[in-house]
Amino acid sequence: MKFIRLPFDIFKLDFNKIENLDGWGKQSTANLRYSIEQKKKFP
Repeated sequence: MKFIRLPFDIFKLDFNKIENLDGWGKQSTANLRYSIEQKKKFP
């Protein structure tokens, strides 16, 4: 299962699918989402 093929795919991730992967949960997914959202903002 490939979620990212091109660099811009990181901004279109399906966090519900990621949350169901082994080793991922609500908190891990929330942290990932937060980090990605922070990188969308340019100073």
